[in-house]
Amino acid sequence: MKNKAQSIYELAAQTGVSASTVSRVLNGRHGIGEATRRKVLSLARAQGFRPRMVARRVTVAVVIDRYQFASLGGFVSALLSNLVEMLSKRQIAVELLTQHNLERLQEGLIDGILAMAWDDASIEAIRKLPKVPVVTLNRMDLEDCSAVATDHREQAVAAVEYLFSRGHRRIAMLGEERYNWGSTERIAGFTETMKAKGLPVDDRHIVFTDHQPIYGVVGRLMSGLKPTGIFMASEDLALEASYILRDVLSLKIPQEVSLIGMESPNVSEFLAPPMTTLKQPLDELAERSVELLLSLIEAKEPTKPQQVKLPNKLIERESVATLTDQDHA
Repeated sequence: MKNKAQSIYELAAQTGVSASTVSRVLNGRHGIGEATRRKVLSLARAQGFRPRMVARRVTVAVVIDRYQFASLGGFVSALLSNLVEMLSKRQIAVELLTQHNLERLQEGLIDGILAMAWDDASIEAIRKLPKVPVVTLNRMDLEDCSAVATDHREQAVAAVEYLFSRGHRRIAMLGEERYNWGSTERIAGFTETMKAKGLPVDDRHIVFTDHQPIYGVVGRLMSGLKPTGIFMASEDLALEASYILRDVLSLKIPQEVSLIGMESPNVSEFLAPPMTTLKQPLDELAERSVELLLSLIEAKEPTKPQQVKLPNKLIERESVATLTDQDHA
């Protein structure tokens, strides 16, 4: 390999184009032939080349897949808002990419990636960029990527502990996807805590919507297991699930079924009744992710992937009833 270029002038000499052309390519300007653009970017990536800050702003790609499943006030929309704010405060250029335009990762010089990505195709596209640091958000199962996440196992533990302390013994967990990292952690925490309390737990107690309409799942849960308390393990489930239970199945909350969910900002507290929730610190999750990514970008040598896990907070409202022995009779 050629000696690593230390400036755009050295990179220009190695690619056989002018320094102004290199500058235009690195800044994503138009008017450059595709072959020239690819040649410059290919060499820059292979060398891990980063221009001086005076010549070019740091550019971070925020990658989101399954955006079609995001809901108003849910995890993705709330966290994305926090990320954009944190990046803009630091004068960082942002490339927002979904599964529909991931090829754009190859069309510019990306300094780092913040990934809310779960599909294999998205991860494969991200890994094609050599020497570009990646921080995943709320998944810690990619050994070659740094990660910042909330403690998903502790969320389920806290939910069961809280419902149990309020007298509930038939407890269920309702989630969206069964096989991602967060769900696996929550299943483990739910199962371990139920068993520790001497409560039965099997497939009837843990159900998932798989992004399908939830009426059927909730209806079968209430006609089969008939739980007195449900942990809704997703910010995106609270609004629809509470509507189905209250207004379609005509169940009184919390008198006939108690609900504890994940905090959906500006939504959970306005449900009827206001919902008891576990709050992920999305502002801190965004800030720590940006800080970690910037430290990796600024590091002179590749560093070992780092993992940061954040605690959650229980917010008590009015959606969980206290049961007595007579209620179980």
